[in-house]
Amino acid sequence: MSRRHKKKKKHRLQHSNQIMPVGEQPIVQGGAASGSKKSQVRAVSVTTAYSGPIPSPDDFAGYNAVLPGAADRILKMAEGQSSHRQRIETIAVSGNTVSQVLAIPVAGYLAYVVLNGAIHLLETGHQIEGLSALVGAIATMVGVFIYGKRHQTRQLAEKLAAEMAKKANAGNQRRIT
Repeated sequence: MSRRHKKKKKHRLQHSNQIMPVGEQPIVQGGAASGSKKSQVRAVSVTTAYSGPIPSPDDFAGYNAVLPGAADRILKMAEGQSSHRQRIETIAVSGNTVSQVLAIPVAGYLAYVVLNGAIHLLETGHQIEGLSALVGAIATMVGVFIYGKRHQTRQLAEKLAAEMAKKANAGNQRRIT
C-alpha cells in the first residue's frame, strides 16, 4: 500500500469514530482496523446527600407544587421541633449544672461527718470501728475520684472519635462517584 492510501484509511477511521454510536469502537489489531466492533458500557452513578431538618430545596418546592402551602407547614413543623429540642436541652443542661454544683458540697459534708465520726470513735476507745470507718471513708473518696477521672477521660475520647467520624463522613459525602 502506498502512503497516500494509508493516510486515507487512517482519515476514514477517524471520521468513522466521530459518527459511531457512543460505546462502539472498532477493534484495532496490528495497526489496521478489523471489521468487528467492541461494545463498551459505561455506568455513571451520581449520589446526592442532603441532611437537615427540612427537605432539600428541590423537594421543598415539589411539596409546595403538589399541595399549596405544604412548604410553609413543613417549615413551621421544623421550627416547632427545633424550639422544643432547644427547651429540652436547656432543661437538661440546667439540671446537670444544679446536680454538679450540689454534688460537691453534699459529698464534702458527708465526708466531713464520716471522718469526724471515725475520729470520735478512735478517741473514745473504739479503735477497730474508728479505723474501719476512717479507712472506708478515705477509700470511698479515692475510689470516687478515680472513677470520675476515668469516666471523664472515656467521654472525651468518645466525643473526639465521634467528631473525627463526622468530619470523615462529611468529606466522603461531598465527593460524587
